[in-house]
Amino acid sequence: MNHAVDIPPFEVSDTVTFGDYLGVDASQGRVVGVFPHIVNGQVALSAAVFDFR
Repeated sequence: MNHAVDIPPFEVSDTVTFGDYLGVDASQGRVVGVFPHIVNGQVALSAAVFDFR
């Protein structure tokens, strides 16, 4: 099962590299994915929370 995260596409940088997800955790019907992305040329860290209760 896939669920989209509503983050607009961003331009990648030749000087900044990072992976897809920094972490994914699940407990009692809640799934959280933590991931980096670029906002205004700076690396930002966001979390997507999905509840399956």
